[in-house]
Amino acid sequence: MNHPDPKVWSTTAVCSWANEMKFTTDTVASLLANSVDGAILLSLTATELRDELKIRSIAERRRFLADITVLRAMSTMENDNNEILYIKTRESSKRQ
Repeated sequence: MNHPDPKVWSTTAVCSWANEMKFTTDTVASLLANSVDGAILLSLTATELRDELKIRSIAERRRFLADITVLRAMSTMENDNNEILYIKTRESSKRQ
């Protein structure tokens, strides 16, 4: 299972996610060939998907972008949870 925060995923984890999401083998191969890790994945644009990763199908690109949007939200929630946990931990240690 991948780490809950997509921005820290390795290229292997990104490819695993893409396989789980049923993207084409060409798309997964392109992610691997271009060493797309989690940080890069979250910053991909439609133009990069088309021109750099060579994802020709507009339907595949749109679905990919929609799924990246979900991952970005997950990453933001993970960061928010970590910040809240850090603040609570700090407050607890100050009381002792």
